[in-house]
Amino acid sequence: MEINSTIQSYEDISSLEMFKENKEITLDNFENILIDYDIRDTELRCCLTVENGHKCGQIHQKGYLVLLKDSTYSLMGGTCGRTKFNADSKISKNISSFENERRRQEKLGRLYDFINNKERYQGIIQQLKIIVGDIAAFYQEIRILGLNLNILNSRYKASDRAVLIKTYKYDDKRNLRYQTTERIGYLQELNLFDGKDVGSYSVDVHKLVIGLKNACELDEQIKQNPKIRVDKRVNDLVRDLSHFESLRNELLERKASIERFKTSDLSLLCYLTPSFHVREDGAKYLLKCKGRSLSKADSYLGNKDKFYLDKYGCDEIRVKSKY
Repeated sequence: MEINSTIQSYEDISSLEMFKENKEITLDNFENILIDYDIRDTELRCCLTVENGHKCGQIHQKGYLVLLKDSTYSLMGGTCGRTKFNADSKISKNISSFENERRRQEKLGRLYDFINNKERYQGIIQQLKIIVGDIAAFYQEIRILGLNLNILNSRYKASDRAVLIKTYKYDDKRNLRYQTTERIGYLQELNLFDGKDVGSYSVDVHKLVIGLKNACELDEQIKQNPKIRVDKRVNDLVRDLSHFESLRNELLERKASIERFKTSDLSLLCYLTPSFHVREDGAKYLLKCKGRSLSKADSYLGNKDKFYLDKYGCDEIRVKSKY
């Protein structure tokens, strides 16, 4: 049984020569389902007649165009056939068979979208491989951040973007007194530190490569033997290839996040913890991004701290952090 597109206009039904409006449908005159419909431009009533002789008459939008034994057509509501008769009835079985065949053809159609556009999808896969390489390179680069990575992961989980420092000033007796807590900025793209195993991206892309290859091989087998039963293989391939768009979107978004992160204020990475050595790792990453010598990390931190000392008119600053 070949399932064509769902009918969406009552005119497409009423114009059929063999269609008889309000023609009753019974277990005795029912032959099979021709096609389904989803019609919103006309009020339709189900023509099923149940065992007590009463016509269903259920108003509906979704249903089936039914072929009767006298070769005429009538209308049956989408849920009526299932609810008015038991599961073993000819009508219920025909509905199940029709819906199973429709789902099978839908999956086959989705699979052939990949097969018929093989070159396009192969090109996309090559792009994804490049993106995966760029993402992997980024996560290799940021390993220099050391313990800062744990802090960034904790901040991601807590949605804590604000970077704070506490300022202190000496009083007349040379006692260091707390002044204020200042917010010096907001961390950008904390989602990059969600702890995801980005190595899985390579595996996911490889699955697409294998899935597309297997789909094309299955197509050749179907051409050689059109009657071959391939339902399970089609289901498996559609399942594997259905992640194509979601994976592509995820990779593109992560790459965009990396680009936004790299152009954000990376000096904030130097103020995630009071530990000088961990702060120094943040400075090293910043200098690496700028193409400068990592040996300058110590002096960079000194100059940056002096900037804040001058800005807030204080004698000492300390990183405020709960991590």
